[in-house]
Amino acid sequence: MWLEGSKHHSARQANYTGGQTINVRGLSIALPAGGDYSVIGGIADPGGEFVRVCYAQGNSAIFFNLSGVETDRIVNSPSAEAVLNEIAASVRVGGSAAPAPSVCSLARSDLQYEGSQELYFGNFAFVLSDGRYIVAQISEGHGPRVEICYVRDNSTLTLDPVSGTEISRDARSADAGAAFDRIVRSARTTGRCLADCGTAGTMPTGQSGIKPPDTGDAGLASGDGS
Repeated sequence: MWLEGSKHHSARQANYTGGQTINVRGLSIALPAGGDYSVIGGIADPGGEFVRVCYAQGNSAIFFNLSGVETDRIVNSPSAEAVLNEIAASVRVGGSAAPAPSVCSLARSDLQYEGSQELYFGNFAFVLSDGRYIVAQISEGHGPRVEICYVRDNSTLTLDPVSGTEISRDARSADAGAAFDRIVRSARTTGRCLADCGTAGTMPTGQSGIKPPDTGDAGLASGDGS
């Protein structure tokens, strides 16, 4: 904890914009896009060495020890909680963890889609906005997720693999941001996942952790069957 009366010795503060991964005192930390951050390392007495990440827009901060374990956080706005959670989930020690695959780097033809298609993942679906996309369900790296790449500028949108809600985005243009907004608004649960669907994001042993979505039945299964 950052306690009143404790002593702190800090190095010079560094300022960053979001959407990048930084390395501070042996910790790799991904800063969420869309925010401004100040990062500093120091020594607390008691407590030992720490890294503090301040989220400017939320006037909030999160603290880690050099093992990458969160030791404290200060939250001064409701919106800051999700940002701090994302930072905490990204922390790696020494960059030793295997890098997560980037959906924009995947060249498989079965992952590439034009806009206006409806895609299904387990029990949720969404409609792609205008443009070209690479879409995959990825179970490696930071855990199961659905990633969408807006090919024009390599912007990315990440969705929860069960509910379809937005986890994060890196929108590099206004067009990408607008496209992602429409995709998120279109996401809906379908109830079409039955008992044999398995757990979202899982893959059979020995297979790749990347798989394409079910593109749906194009409406052929609807109606009364006549």
